[in-house]
Amino acid sequence: MNTSGTGIHISRTEAGAALDAIVMAGEKVREQRGYREASPFLILWGVLWFIANAVTALAAPFAPHMWLSVLVVGTLATVALVVKQSMRAQRDNAYTEAERKLIGRRVSMLGISVTAFFPAMFMVLGPMSAMQVNAFISLFWALAYMAAGAFLGLRLFLTGVATLPAVLIGVLVMPQHYFLWMAFAG
Repeated sequence: MNTSGTGIHISRTEAGAALDAIVMAGEKVREQRGYREASPFLILWGVLWFIANAVTALAAPFAPHMWLSVLVVGTLATVALVVKQSMRAQRDNAYTEAERKLIGRRVSMLGISVTAFFPAMFMVLGPMSAMQVNAFISLFWALAYMAAGAFLGLRLFLTGVATLPAVLIGVLVMPQHYFLWMAFAG
């Protein structure tokens, strides 16, 4: 029944389908925004991971210094990227003040969680070889990508899914070339 006088009739089913399409479009935009925001971090850490693993494979005496350098550079660059993205989101009014505070609190809690997790696990697990430490950290990040992908999008999930067997192949099939393998596979 048309009560608006426009002559346009729309059924409840059609209205529901239109609303579903709007929700799906919003989800797609959110997913693409997540990919846009995540990609600089993936590229940054991918390049640093490649460099550190390649140095470990090809110039082992320099490995400890390289991993420390990668950790410091990566952490500083990550903080800079977070600040840049936060400033852009604020400039673009992408989030309300309450949403910005919530996101900031969540990112901070996540950073604290990851920072606390690794030392605690290494204390519990005890001494490990460099390959075991690398594999453990790599498997953690594979899980993290899969978990993030469950909320942010399939591509991140599949990145974690692909990383997991890559680590296992390196450890179980080619331990003598593990770090070179991980430079490319990771």
